[in-house]
Amino acid sequence: MFVVSLSVQSETGGNLAEILEGLSGVIRARQSMVLKVRALSSEGRISALMLTALPVLTFCSTFALNPKFYLEVANDRAFVPGFGALFLLYLLGVIIIRRMIDLKV
Repeated sequence: MFVVSLSVQSETGGNLAEILEGLSGVIRARQSMVLKVRALSSEGRISALMLTALPVLTFCSTFALNPKFYLEVANDRAFVPGFGALFLLYLLGVIIIRRMIDLKV
């Protein structure tokens, strides 16, 4: 934005100090807006973190405390495709959550 301001000023003329003052106001306002959006979206970002981490932590803790819970059904024919589908749905959920909380200002 600085370079564009300088090129416009050099082509059209005008008060450079006034242009730079306006530019600094725009940059400060934009930074303030970014911080406000970040503060207002913090609850959503923490919720996204919990929704992303909770299934993995639950699986790991269940497997650590009672390995038979998953090993008994691991021999079933539907386990591998079902677990693969579950993993793909989990990744899809992570991608959707990331896109929902990625706010552009």
